[in-house]
Amino acid sequence: MDQRIDALQAKIDQNFDDMSDAARQEAREDMKTLRKLRNKTAEWYGSMKTSSADAWDQMKKGFSNAYKDLAEAWEKSEKALGSNQ
Repeated sequence: MDQRIDALQAKIDQNFDDMSDAARQEAREDMKTLRKLRNKTAEWYGSMKTSSADAWDQMKKGFSNAYKDLAEAWEKSEKALGSNQ
């Protein structure tokens, strides 16, 4: 995921001069959200690895929700960048 985020950031940086001010701001916010959700997903993943059998269902649900949020933010960011090129 880190490599994909870095690649998306490089794409934004490459096109930054051609982007409108609004598109630049949106790209910054999208990247901030992606990084935040990536960290949240990593925290859930780390917790899942050390959770007890009793906590497994709760941890699995939390990770699934965090991953879903990250995937949705990723899709939104890719669409926004695609429309600003």
